[in-house]
Amino acid sequence: MKRRISWRDSPEDVVDYDREEVVRRMLKCLGVEDEEMDFTGKHRVCEEQGNPVREHSSSLRSCLVPRKDKKLENEAESSHGKNDSNSRTTSSLKSGNSKPIMAHVVFNLNDVFLQLKREWFTETKHVNILYLGRWESTSEKHIEVEEPKDLEGLANLKYVKFLSLQGISGITGIPKSISKLWNLSVLDLRACHSLEVIPQGIGSLHNLTHLDLLECYLLSGMPKGLTELTNLVVLKGFEVQASTEKSLSCTLKDLSAMTKLRKLSIHAEIEDFPRCSDLDVLAKFKQLRILTIEWGGNLFRNPDSGTVSTVPKPGMRGITRTMTSTFTRRKVDEDVSQPSGILLKLEKLDLKCYPRRSASTWLKPENLKELNRLYIRGGELRDLGQFEFEKVPTPWNNVKTLRLKYLTEMEMDWTEFRELFPEVKYLEKVKCPKLTMFPCNAHGVWKDKKITF
Repeated sequence: MKRRISWRDSPEDVVDYDREEVVRRMLKCLGVEDEEMDFTGKHRVCEEQGNPVREHSSSLRSCLVPRKDKKLENEAESSHGKNDSNSRTTSSLKSGNSKPIMAHVVFNLNDVFLQLKREWFTETKHVNILYLGRWESTSEKHIEVEEPKDLEGLANLKYVKFLSLQGISGITGIPKSISKLWNLSVLDLRACHSLEVIPQGIGSLHNLTHLDLLECYLLSGMPKGLTELTNLVVLKGFEVQASTEKSLSCTLKDLSAMTKLRKLSIHAEIEDFPRCSDLDVLAKFKQLRILTIEWGGNLFRNPDSGTVSTVPKPGMRGITRTMTSTFTRRKVDEDVSQPSGILLKLEKLDLKCYPRRSASTWLKPENLKELNRLYIRGGELRDLGQFEFEKVPTPWNNVKTLRLKYLTEMEMDWTEFRELFPEVKYLEKVKCPKLTMFPCNAHGVWKDKKITF
């Protein structure tokens, strides 16, 4: 049985879900009533084999599938106003009667080679949700666009509110015409591995609330136009770089106007992030509840000099990167030892490839009083407070969910762990060899089961 998906679920948390449920919720957001959604199949137009066809006059939904017979397209073009019941919907979709397609939702069902002609965008101008990229959270399939320049046709989609190009390769730049999509609320560019440039005109999308740039490894920097997206609630994949071209790239400080931001994901290519100035900026996001920081880049470490050794990033798709450092442990800790900003209202903190052996001052229970979910994956962290010999370690009293993965240097036994995390109800421990005597199951999971009489 497939569980109901929650909008609070992250992609990695959602493994199996009902696609129609996702579509239903999206349509409800657009004000479409249940009886108009046609989930019963009463008006669904299919071949006897169940394949979707080119007829869209009675359905609000459409999907893209790969064409198996090239002759079908020629037959459809020669129909002169007649709907060809044998022609399948494809990315080179054309309506037989040259009328605009009335579908509000278009999904890429399984087409891996997109032929997106500009005329196609004109005919689908009424679409509200356009999911051209990968929509399955567990899928690794390759999707490629034949002519990236044809994406200029996106300018015709005046009513689109949700646009996803996730996982599509071959797109080196987002067309400037995207700045004309004034109704756009969600822009998903995750895992566009060829993407190098985002236009400055993205700042014209004043209704944008969700922007996903995760796994766009070739991005040369963040456009200054991001500073104008003051309605953003979710921003994923923001790059913090040690670049000298600050006048051209958006910095973390430039995001100060995003007062509605609740979820922020950062990829830092500087080892001493976050510095005092960065913490001051993060503290100004009064609505921020979920923060993810991932360290990486092309800085190489020298284990023999006392600095942190190279650690591969676990679970990364596409290009493998390594986190590095040029600072010693003492030098790094001094750089961030006196932060003036404190993330008191943060509820979830996800750290990937943490580059220090001991927790910085900001990563202490007294500075994260509302934190209830803590995830630490990869890196050299070995101390979360258990080695404070001069005083009794301050416990993480509010943390209920804890995930520790690929921490080869973290050392603690079960007794020390319970003293440090007395309220943890759910624990995941994966490949942490120095965490001993933990009563986890074969999958590295422990759940608190209170005995009641």
